[in-house]
Amino acid sequence: MYVYYCCRSSYCECNEYFKKIRWCDLFFYILFMVISVLISGCSAQQDFSEKDLDVIDAQLASGATENAMYELNDLYHRYPRNYEIIMREAAANSMLQRQDAAISLYKEALSIRPESKEAWVGLARIYINKDPSRSQKILEKITAFYPNDVHVMNDYGISLDLNGKCSEAQEVYRKAISLDPTQISPEINLALSLALSGDAKTGLSVIKPYAMAQDATSKVQEDYAAVLVANGRLSEAEAILYKYIPDKKVNEHMKKLKEIWGYKNAKVIFLH
Repeated sequence: MYVYYCCRSSYCECNEYFKKIRWCDLFFYILFMVISVLISGCSAQQDFSEKDLDVIDAQLASGATENAMYELNDLYHRYPRNYEIIMREAAANSMLQRQDAAISLYKEALSIRPESKEAWVGLARIYINKDPSRSQKILEKITAFYPNDVHVMNDYGISLDLNGKCSEAQEVYRKAISLDPTQISPEINLALSLALSGDAKTGLSVIKPYAMAQDATSKVQEDYAAVLVANGRLSEAEAILYKYIPDKKVNEHMKKLKEIWGYKNAKVIFLH
């Protein structure tokens, strides 16, 4: 009997011991699975090839925006709340004039990185068209945080011009020029702003050197033509336009420029 109870006791102890082992194994197995899921969830946010983004950037730069959108939509759903993907998706939508979608995406990016200068600027640039007053308020705050960013200053100047604050805009453009004299955009916008505020002669003297440069873009030439019209030099403006736009569109374009300066339409002047 003694032996029997001794064996039974040993059996029970062993059984309890192995039960403990099984429960312990189960606990660690569950813990391992939970950690694996968490790790895979984190890697899903980041573990994608940077080459994917490089290809998309090249497509956006070359104007193949629809192709980029196809890739971005796939990445957006596979890697939710990824800042880099969302920013590119927002930019692509903005290029395709899907402004409401772009606004929503920039706001989503800001919910991930509230301090993102790029997202705030992207949002402000859309509002320049839709709501210049809101754009000005956003850019005013951004310039306070980035007072030496020439591109932000330039955008801020445009928003001021669109809100009828030409004198303030010109001060901002001049500050941007002093920060980086190699930047052309603030100079061109200063010329347009001066013409808009009634000082077309000074505006012409500002823009002319850039229009005469061998590497002048068609956009600079069109802006030069606009300032020539503001100075009443219509035949010179017309001659410029014949070089850069189809002949059949020159008369229509000249008519539009005359109307622009007649009504002092800042939005058309800066955003044409």
